[in-house]
Amino acid sequence: MINWPDILDQVQQNTGLTPDQRHITSVSGGSINTCFLVGKQASQIFVKTNRRERLAMFEAEAAGLASIREAQAVLTPEVLCTGYSDRTAFIALQAIKMRGASVNSCREFGRQLANMHLYRQQRFGAQTDNTIGSTPQKNPWSDNWFDFWRQHRLGFQLKLAQKNHAPRALIDDGLHLNESFEALFNNPPEASCLHGDLWQGNWGFTETGQAVIFDPAHYFGDREADIAMTTLFGPAHPDFYAAYKETCPLDEGYEIRETFYNLYHILNHFNLFGGAYARQAHQMIQNVLSELA
Repeated sequence: MINWPDILDQVQQNTGLTPDQRHITSVSGGSINTCFLVGKQASQIFVKTNRRERLAMFEAEAAGLASIREAQAVLTPEVLCTGYSDRTAFIALQAIKMRGASVNSCREFGRQLANMHLYRQQRFGAQTDNTIGSTPQKNPWSDNWFDFWRQHRLGFQLKLAQKNHAPRALIDDGLHLNESFEALFNNPPEASCLHGDLWQGNWGFTETGQAVIFDPAHYFGDREADIAMTTLFGPAHPDFYAAYKETCPLDEGYEIRETFYNLYHILNHFNLFGGAYARQAHQMIQNVLSELA
């Protein structure tokens, strides 16, 4: 049972907003959290809830959105507050009405994302650990991208997959790839500001056509990891990619690195949901290894 009076009192104390708790509507928000629109139009807010022990996940989301906003490139929802009440953790966010995208909106989004990726740090990682879906995602600062990806991305997912009884051939081939993938790169990547989980369900367009990104798994890393994920469950509009490349051309050999980076997310889906994702992940591993042979 959600203690709405207490949660909205915390929102009021932090923001001065007083959304009407008589108007609470359950809305779609993915498979992890339970989400609501609270209040009427002018004072409406978006609230995501989960178990109290998941508060750190919401705090990491807030930190990720704050870091992305520092790039001053792509719109993100304003974080109103995070907290808990009784057994419920929550994050309260600005509610943004969405609509379909025009070609011009897609092109502008491509340019904006490229500018976000041009906002860089000297090291890879982030101020806080976070989650990819509900899987922990470690983000310790590192001077070496390949070491970071080997240990905290692909290697971590392979360890989980082994615990989750993935086929032995997948693990063996995956470990081989984890030791040899540097050969896929012509140049060492730079530490760009990343969304981290940029599939189509995590971006949209406002009523004025402005792109907005949300639900990040933010860190600083190779920008190609973000671009790769935009293709994983259906690509964005072609003009999005054209505009992105006008600002940030992709290096030669990106196509196979796209498969390599998306392997992380398919392995994560296996670790969360099992099933045919193991077969898909193994095929991706084999495809990348064939390029290294």
